[in-house]
Amino acid sequence: LQDIHEDPNGNLILLARSKLLSFNPRNGHLKTLKSIEYDQTGDQDLVASPDGTLWFSFNQQLMSWDGFKLDVEPLGSNIARHALITRALADGSLLFGSWVGVFLLKQDSAYRYDHEGIAYWSDEQSKWIFTLRKQPGIVDYIAAMDAALGPDSAVWVGTFSEGVVRIEDDSLRSWQDQEGIPTGLPVSRVFFDTNDSLFVSNTRSIYRMEDDQFRPVKLNLPEGIEIQNFYKSSSGGWNVLARNAIVLQSRERQLILDGNFGLRGSRFLEYGILPDGSILARQSNSLVHFHPDSLFPDHGPVDLPVQIGSLWADNRKHPVNGKVKLPTGVREFRIEYYLPMYFNEERNQYRYRLVGLEDEFSPYSSEATTTYERLDPGEYRFELEAISATGQPSRPAEPLVIEIPPYFYETFAFQVLMALAGVGFIFGIAWLRVRQIQRQNEQLELTVQERTAELREALAQLERSHKYELEAERLNTARKMAASVAHEFNNPLAIMQGVYNLNEERLETLDSEKLKKDLRKIPRMTQRMHDLVDKLLNITELRELDYAGGMQIIDIEKSSRSESTNGEAYPGEDSARSTEP
Repeated sequence: LQDIHEDPNGNLILLARSKLLSFNPRNGHLKTLKSIEYDQTGDQDLVASPDGTLWFSFNQQLMSWDGFKLDVEPLGSNIARHALITRALADGSLLFGSWVGVFLLKQDSAYRYDHEGIAYWSDEQSKWIFTLRKQPGIVDYIAAMDAALGPDSAVWVGTFSEGVVRIEDDSLRSWQDQEGIPTGLPVSRVFFDTNDSLFVSNTRSIYRMEDDQFRPVKLNLPEGIEIQNFYKSSSGGWNVLARNAIVLQSRERQLILDGNFGLRGSRFLEYGILPDGSILARQSNSLVHFHPDSLFPDHGPVDLPVQIGSLWADNRKHPVNGKVKLPTGVREFRIEYYLPMYFNEERNQYRYRLVGLEDEFSPYSSEATTTYERLDPGEYRFELEAISATGQPSRPAEPLVIEIPPYFYETFAFQVLMALAGVGFIFGIAWLRVRQIQRQNEQLELTVQERTAELREALAQLERSHKYELEAERLNTARKMAASVAHEFNNPLAIMQGVYNLNEERLETLDSEKLKKDLRKIPRMTQRMHDLVDKLLNITELRELDYAGGMQIIDIEKSSRSESTNGEAYPGEDSARSTEP
């Protein structure tokens, strides 16, 4: 048995020394697809290209399942006669390796890498055109043991004794002892994981490339285990095929399947996990098929807790050690977890909840990752439970505390400060409003005082005007009365003065001196009355003086503008005025 391959229908295609066979695991039927002429030049591989074509190498030829034959003579007889591997790469190219070189067949070109140098095939000249002849830095013999296509489109080849070789068109580089790969041990496996990390293995260990150096992966394998092949499980553990055992290793446990479990025969070359959880392993002379559950008839609860593997946030992985504090501003994250089982990890069931956001656990699901988005700042606790593929519950994972720090403007101190600022702002607005109202009240009071003063002044002016009107009316009445008196007095006074003037000469004839004296008073009294009449007619204001009996009478002297007597007494009259009526 040389190689084994599963076709899209679930049948196993077996490449034996002289036959190509098909095996149906559902009904156990085995039939021959093609008889092949046996060639003893080396091991053969069975591969499928990305388009589904099945390829295998025999008798210095590269053949396909439908019988199409590709002449490989351009590879050179030395390469063809020492076939080791045939690989279908992810970009659609085929890699054919032997003890002495590597042939890379692409869609429109072919390259050759061997002890002579690096060359490409020219259809026009029907020969190899060397772009680089053998010189220091090119390995002596590229005895290819395995190959894989890297994310940089370069081909990485594990060799028999020259370490790891990187091939890209017309360039070649090797990693050997100085780069961490022992050159004395064949590199039988070349593998890129889902994160595009490169892993290789020899019989001693598995190596991972870091910073252009290969570093051993910690496996803790028992003494005497010679690695033939390896696979990386979805939980990060390693499944190792040794020369006479299968080592199943999770992150927490290790199980060695060897002769103690009924496994016999020569070295194990490949193995696969079938959909029902059983394992099919290929040895050089047999197939071994078993189910892990049959090795452990008594299933109790899983004694290991479900594990939180990693937390991704802000495009980087954060260490999980009980509590994770995310960078400020990061409001979403992804959590990856696993149950440390050896088989059927995709059939494990998980449920979880994020305390602080969710009250109930999620439904059980086989998804081993969950994502949270747009979370508010605060502290959350992620709780995780699991049920294994055999239906047994595991112990819950240790809760993971996740702290999402707030922006500075979301902190309590900032909110208190903003609240105080808001209160101060409102107080300031209220104070300004009160001051405005006070100023308005003061202005209103001032306006009221001014208006009151104006009203008082107007009222006083009105009272003065009224007083002036009354005074004017009294003065006018007094003048009318004075005019009437003057009119009435003037005629009698004129008669009296005239009679006196006519009889003034006769006074001398009178014998009585007293009578003469009295009669001579007539002109003076008449003149006095004329003066009084003039003063009455010239009254400009009404001034009063006290009179007998508490009465007040008009002071004609002070009320008149007349200056005829200037207030002097008439001849023969006493200076004291009479107060008699």
